[in-house]
Amino acid sequence: MTVQNKEFIENNRNNSFFAAHGSIIIDAIPSRSLLISHTDIDWNSVRFLRTCEPHYKRKQITHISAQLLPYPWFQRQVNAKLFGKAIFPPIEAGVSTNKNEEGNAVLLSNFMGANLNKFKGGVYLDMQGVNDAEIGTAGVWRHFALVPHGLVYRIVPRFQNPREASRYFPLSYEQHRQVVANFKNPRTKMRPGTWEFAAISIYYDSHYQFALTLLTYAIETKEEGRLPDYIQKLGMSSALLSECVDAYEELEGGPLSYPKGDLYKNAALSHMRFVTSLEEGRLLNLRSGEAEQQDGLPKVSLGDEGRYLKALKEAIRVIELFLENFPEDSNAGVFVTALNRMTVVAERKSYLAN
Repeated sequence: MTVQNKEFIENNRNNSFFAAHGSIIIDAIPSRSLLISHTDIDWNSVRFLRTCEPHYKRKQITHISAQLLPYPWFQRQVNAKLFGKAIFPPIEAGVSTNKNEEGNAVLLSNFMGANLNKFKGGVYLDMQGVNDAEIGTAGVWRHFALVPHGLVYRIVPRFQNPREASRYFPLSYEQHRQVVANFKNPRTKMRPGTWEFAAISIYYDSHYQFALTLLTYAIETKEEGRLPDYIQKLGMSSALLSECVDAYEELEGGPLSYPKGDLYKNAALSHMRFVTSLEEGRLLNLRSGEAEQQDGLPKVSLGDEGRYLKALKEAIRVIELFLENFPEDSNAGVFVTALNRMTVVAERKSYLAN
């Protein structure tokens, strides 16, 4: 009994993480929406709250598990009209529920395409539903764009131009703030394989995907000459990626669903570009106000020496972590060169300050 109690306390098996996960998803989604779940934690946490909590039960959300769509017996539930006005296209040969297989991509693409304009509140998909390697600039995937929306994606038509993504940034940022405010103690140490660990992983996954959306958007649109916009997106993506790296360093088991190498390299890239862009902006004598409130995101002060030094030191720290963990990376030389240059600048700044 003593051992069991110790296990219970260590893992905080009181469902607070599970409940927070489900409530954040439901609160983020408006009524008259379609929510497509791929993982058990998304499916079960939302189902539980909508079944047992009157507040959540009243919200008009059509909730469907993508894992169940291919099963022949599921057609009975469709015929019983348990899912309102949702449309269910025929299941094609080669169907799969493995997110890394083409059969799963076709299944989801057909289902989302059939329902995209049927729900006034929109269509939403959990972040573990698709192969992340296929997600392009600013969230483009197949015929759609996956817009970070708290712990899930909002599905919208594919962007014709990456800059179209910016219209969704204010809401993505607001939903990110709600995740941070309502998911308590994300640095709590939980054992891999538990529901709690899964909830913490998805918390940081949401940071990572929002960061990648901002980072790829910034890189793709830099050539349009809007340096303040570029700086601002890089500043926010760098801050989000630092949080993910620090969580990886602190928590056992790697609290993200994505490879450590990808995270550390993207973080190093974002910080490297952020510092370089700040230096470029300072050379051009851009006013600090020029980077304020772009696309509804927080301002970045371009002319603040203290802000630049803080960014420089953080870039050095993150790039060093990347090189320590992945010294054989194919692009390590690029980061070594950048690190050496930044270190010289930081040392000179420190000498002048003294």
